[in-house]
Amino acid sequence: MPKKLNKIFIVGFMCSGKTTIGRLLAERLNLKFKDSDAEIEEIYRKSPSDIIKKQGLGYFRKIEEKTVKELIKDQNIVIAMGGGIMASKKWPEYLRNKGLSVYLSCAAHELKKRLLKAKNARPLIGGGNSKKVGERIKKLLAKRRRYYRKADLKLSVTKLSPVKAVKKIKKLINSYAKEI
Repeated sequence: MPKKLNKIFIVGFMCSGKTTIGRLLAERLNLKFKDSDAEIEEIYRKSPSDIIKKQGLGYFRKIEEKTVKELIKDQNIVIAMGGGIMASKKWPEYLRNKGLSVYLSCAAHELKKRLLKAKNARPLIGGGNSKKVGERIKKLLAKRRRYYRKADLKLSVTKLSPVKAVKKIKKLINSYAKEI
């Protein structure tokens, strides 16, 4: 496996399927799997939501960056990144230099459906009625989309099961590998 392909970063909006698809992809590629949000929770003994609520988004981004940089040191790994990590000018290029990034795009209406079902609170989306949640998703997605699109590979997962998404990602990786 070419060096760039021994680290795969799964990026995208919250509830786009990064953890589920990332774990399955790692299994299919016989790589390790880590989820940056789960790692933060393990290290800091608080969920990302609790950290953001109690210590602020700025503090969370600092510990997220530190955690991700540690995870990236590992080899032969798929890492599901937090939804906001790419929403910074430096991260798309940083990840490109460290491995292969895969953006899981998902339509706002599907994200809303998934977020409303999700058991864990998302402070950047907040509560409220379905319409307000949908508006917040569209606004935040519009702000982040330009960064997500800088990923090496892109796949719309709006209508895909995790298994189908992984099959398509494997094909994209194989095509990409032939080009490098």
